[in-house]
Amino acid sequence: MVDDVAVRYLRVRKAFCPAFAAERAEVLFLMNLTGVAQVYAMPRGGGWPDLLTDGPERVTRVAAAPTGRWVVFAQDQGGNEHDRLWAMWEDGTHRFPLTPDDGAIYRFGAFRHDGQAIAYSANRRHPADFDIYLQEIQPGSQPVLLWSGQGDWRVEAFYPQDEALLLSFHRSLWDIDLYRLDLSGQGQGLQWLTPHQGQARFCSPVFGARRLYCLTDFERDFLGVAALDPAGEGLEWIEAPDADVELLAASPDGQRFAWAVNRQGFSEVFLYEVATRRKVLVEGFGPGVVTALTFSPDGLWVAAEFQAANYNPNVWLFSADHGFARPLTRAPWCGVDPDQLVTPRLCTIHSGDGL
Repeated sequence: MVDDVAVRYLRVRKAFCPAFAAERAEVLFLMNLTGVAQVYAMPRGGGWPDLLTDGPERVTRVAAAPTGRWVVFAQDQGGNEHDRLWAMWEDGTHRFPLTPDDGAIYRFGAFRHDGQAIAYSANRRHPADFDIYLQEIQPGSQPVLLWSGQGDWRVEAFYPQDEALLLSFHRSLWDIDLYRLDLSGQGQGLQWLTPHQGQARFCSPVFGARRLYCLTDFERDFLGVAALDPAGEGLEWIEAPDADVELLAASPDGQRFAWAVNRQGFSEVFLYEVATRRKVLVEGFGPGVVTALTFSPDGLWVAAEFQAANYNPNVWLFSADHGFARPLTRAPWCGVDPDQLVTPRLCTIHSGDGL
């Protein structure tokens, strides 16, 4: 039998989509160790990965409640990208489907702060339209329709007191808006938070201690970090580099942020303190790309997903105080020598008009 390097390369495994368990000092993540992505758990200090789901279909996302035991994961069938939502405890027990097997696409959005309910969007009514639902995490629970609209609506977060939902509306890849959907019955219903003319992206929103922050390229060529005025009357730039800020995460108390800047194809990760405006570069990552950032419920740790030309995707951890990253998972290379892989070299070519 011929040892085909290309076949082995395609079998290189990956660990991705990190989430922190609320009641166990563990990090949940997805890994395709068996060839199909499933949910695993590992202690924050490292150790052996514990398999929590084991089925023939891939898991596409996992999220853990901010408090309590519940974990929600998404799973499609045969790679059709029609995700169905499931619930289980942090140890993989008490598993049951939340949404029906009806062919619709269910997009997980956010946990309510008590960890007992979730909000999500789904195209149950029409394939092109995603409506907003609220559902208690209980076997046999039924979703409550909160908002019915046209187009691509998504749940981003619950407001700090669960009085409203933060939604995003995607007109296109380059035109994304944020909205507030009142849940108290005392507000304005649906409120447009990011009014603008032309195309602009307002994405990756997070709540700070007093304000709402997001990534946006409003009146700029690159995505930066901005704080939105509560009344929708403008924004304040927090970080506006000549490069795209691609990821933004906030600690649960809104006092710290982490973001990733793409500079010439490689990620630079920073920690930021809201009160002091102090920004620190996170050390430890080599030249590669960070594709996920999330804080632990206690705000002390940040999990990242990192990959490079000679480093397969894995989950990394760094302290929110010290900011030095280390790999938590070590997905198998399946016989491929990473030292033989080629590291890309940035080449710049000047055009005739000097650009």
